[in-house]
Amino acid sequence: MRDQKEFQGYLFVELKKMGPLLENIDWGKSTLRSAGREYVQVRVCPPKEIDQANERSEPAKTGRPRIDEPLRAVVRGLGDSGQLSGKTRKEQEHIVREKAQKEHPNLFPTKTRPSREKILNALKAERIIPDR
Repeated sequence: MRDQKEFQGYLFVELKKMGPLLENIDWGKSTLRSAGREYVQVRVCPPKEIDQANERSEPAKTGRPRIDEPLRAVVRGLGDSGQLSGKTRKEQEHIVREKAQKEHPNLFPTKTRPSREKILNALKAERIIPDR
C-alpha cells in the first residue's frame, strides 16, 4: 500500500482530442491508464462539471472594506462647509472622526476609528492641510 502523501490529483484536459486516452478508461473500475501508469479511483466528468466541482461552497472571504474614499468624502464635506477652517489639527481630527462614525458606523465602529493617521491622510488628500 502506498503512503497517503504520494496521492495527488491530476487533470487530463481535452480528452476528446486525445482518442487513445479515452480507450484507456475503464468506466466500471474507475481507472485510467496513461503514460505507463494506472490511475485508480478516477472521476471522469465533462469540463462543465469540473468547473462546478472546483467552485468553493462558501463565498470567498473578502478583506477589510476600504475606508479611504468614504473618509475623504466626509473630510471634503466638512471642508466645503467650512467646519474645519480655523481649527487646530486636534480639533479637526475630532470633528472628522465624529462625523465619520456618525455617517459610517459599520466602517468606524470604535471610538478610535478612523485612526489619526487615516484622518491626516484624508485631510492631506483633500488639501485641507499641507502635504509635507
